[in-house]
Amino acid sequence: MAKHLYIFIISILLMSMAACDLNKKEKAQQFSNDITVINDSLAYYVKDWVEEFKVSVNTKDFSQLQGIRQGLEAYLDRKTTYLQGMEDRGGSEQLRTAELDYLAFEKNTVSRYLSVFEQFDSTTTDDQIAKAYNTSMANVGGEEQKILTINKLQDEYAEKNDFPKPIRP
Repeated sequence: MAKHLYIFIISILLMSMAACDLNKKEKAQQFSNDITVINDSLAYYVKDWVEEFKVSVNTKDFSQLQGIRQGLEAYLDRKTTYLQGMEDRGGSEQLRTAELDYLAFEKNTVSRYLSVFEQFDSTTTDDQIAKAYNTSMANVGGEEQKILTINKLQDEYAEKNDFPKPIRP
């Protein structure tokens, strides 16, 4: 009888340990998924701005850009606050820090360089638009490296926590 009780207790302990490991793995994967969703959504916000910018350049009506930029900034603020309040899981500190750095970089870019186009109107010349565009593009250098760093850290995080790496286009 004691032997069966001993086996039963060990079985429960092993199942509890496995459940804890699974729970940690699920939380770590959810953290990684959150990063992916944040960045994918950010890409859609930027795409919306770019699409409206194309229309604005062709029509010389830049009035719609401000609302899109403000929505983009609000999104960046919300996600920054969200990430700052997140609990680190499974060694996510470096990944979270890199993502926060990226979001701060994007917020600075949006605030400083996209807002410039909102001052344009029908009297703005193509040369003025081109100059502002070239200036903004010259100042977003480093974005690609930040994304590559996040991707690398996210892959390492997935390996460390034993879940599949994110699929990227």
